[in-house]
Amino acid sequence: MRGVLRWVHRLLVGAVVALVVVVGAGLPVYVFPAVDEVPAHVDAVLVLGPATRARTDLARELVDEGVADTLLISVWASELAAPPESSDVVACDEPGRDVICFTADPGTTQGEARALADYARANEWESVVVITQTPHITRARILLERCWSGRVLMVSSGEPYTLGSWVYEYAYQTGAFAKVLVDQEC
Repeated sequence: MRGVLRWVHRLLVGAVVALVVVVGAGLPVYVFPAVDEVPAHVDAVLVLGPATRARTDLARELVDEGVADTLLISVWASELAAPPESSDVVACDEPGRDVICFTADPGTTQGEARALADYARANEWESVVVITQTPHITRARILLERCWSGRVLMVSSGEPYTLGSWVYEYAYQTGAFAKVLVDQEC
């Protein structure tokens, strides 16, 4: 019996240590990633999907402040088809703004990075502010810089997270990072 208790104790201690290591390693990557100051001017503002209201509102604010003339928004096909009142994508058809809404192919961050590279080359852009959720910033930066040699400035949309959301993001982003390490293509 004593041996079993000792084994259970060691197992629990090991699990706690592993959890502390995983959480600690993820803090600078997912919770406190390197974000950039928004410069006075860039060529475009890119919203990575999903195009939540928080992301599109911040993007429109930056365009209104003159940071960029062009707003590039990654949207899912279902978002484009949804009635405006039921969609977070409110900026695609705004008059008076240069807005480009696109659906990435594939519908992943890698697809969004490829699309940015295509638009940037076609429009001779040199710099872009990119808006996404905090846990996504580091991985998105890696992919965007892998596909395009221009200046990529990452900004958090500031969307709030519950404890459950953080657990999900840690798991999801960690799996997605594994893919980034394995697939070195743009």
